[in-house]
Amino acid sequence: KVARNIAYGPHERQQIDMHTATMRRAPRPVPVVVVFHDGGLIGGSRANTTTVADYFASIGFVGVNAGYRLAPDSKWPDGGRDVGAVVTWLHDHVAEYGGDPAQMFLIGISTGSLHAATYVFRPELLPPETPRVAGAILASGPFTFDFSEPMKGELAYFGEDRSRWPQMVVT
Repeated sequence: KVARNIAYGPHERQQIDMHTATMRRAPRPVPVVVVFHDGGLIGGSRANTTTVADYFASIGFVGVNAGYRLAPDSKWPDGGRDVGAVVTWLHDHVAEYGGDPAQMFLIGISTGSLHAATYVFRPELLPPETPRVAGAILASGPFTFDFSEPMKGELAYFGEDRSRWPQMVVT
């Protein structure tokens, strides 16, 4: 069962889809797995990761497929802040879907892992009341950058002043 296009923020891309089991129903709250898509900082959508959320729902977890704002409208560290906003929304609401907010795990794929890493490793960039998660899997993340030859998405997200980039990225 999928509840689609649930807003966790005011921007049209700040939406999640909640995937829950129809066959494997647990008598107590279940772990929550939140997946953040790829897209090179300027593209992609949660349509890319629907099967990941479906898989976790099929084994009895709550699968969450999360979107986030894109550059150039969104600049560093907005991706990490969007991850924090998803976690905050889920912390307050996932029990309504059978999920346990104390057992929340993130999966970031490519750009999604960069944003998840910013949330995990740079908590000083988030509101102090942002809840934490039990764990994170960061798959194929862009964690090394060639600052001398930036790609279009990097310029759009991190800005034109490349001298500031090393303090922005998680290494």
